[in-house]
Amino acid sequence: MKKYISLLLIIMIIMNSKAAYGSTTSDINSMSSEEIQIQKMEEKFHTMSEDELNDYISHVVGKKSKTALKTPKKAVKISPTIEIKYAWLAAAELAKMKGYTCSAELVKCSVYGNNYYENSKNGLFSKKISNNRDFKAFINADIKKNDKKGGIIFKKSNNKDLYYSLHKVSIISKRPPNLQIYTSTITDIFDFDKDKFSSLFTQLVNDWGLLCQNLNVLKPIDVKIIV
Repeated sequence: MKKYISLLLIIMIIMNSKAAYGSTTSDINSMSSEEIQIQKMEEKFHTMSEDELNDYISHVVGKKSKTALKTPKKAVKISPTIEIKYAWLAAAELAKMKGYTCSAELVKCSVYGNNYYENSKNGLFSKKISNNRDFKAFINADIKKNDKKGGIIFKKSNNKDLYYSLHKVSIISKRPPNLQIYTSTITDIFDFDKDKFSSLFTQLVNDWGLLCQNLNVLKPIDVKIIV
């Protein structure tokens, strides 16, 4: 009986540790063949340079490039939709290289159609949000209240990455009586804003004008972050 209880406790600890960090992609056993194919391509992008990523995007959108990838004669045919998804993942990798890690993550999740959930003080978003002026201003307002509900607009001047990835969010902050520390739940719907993101990706993607014409592969996703 003791062995059974110990085993059960170990399983619960493992499950809780997985939920503590950003949850974005599906388990490998539940992924479709297309998702597995896209994930393998994403792994290749991690090893590419900025020039190689831009050349790949140029190749996909039909733009000629001096070093564009050449398709082997006996290459397996890939659907145009999947290729555009590849290009978006390459663009996300470029954003990540330049420090826009949160924006890159949500674009990637949008490609897969996966919601984003984060519950960790050391999470990708949490570290940036907890030190953000806009977030602190909300927390410090009406400091006597134990429960607070409202919205935050992350300003570009305070954090460009949070501006691009979240911008306008809903927030609920709670704390036990007589304690100073709040636990905040931030929610948003990430629906790729072409006008807003153009100011970022025009600096990163050589063929942004052509790539942004293919927004159909990006899906709106729910975002939930506990700080």
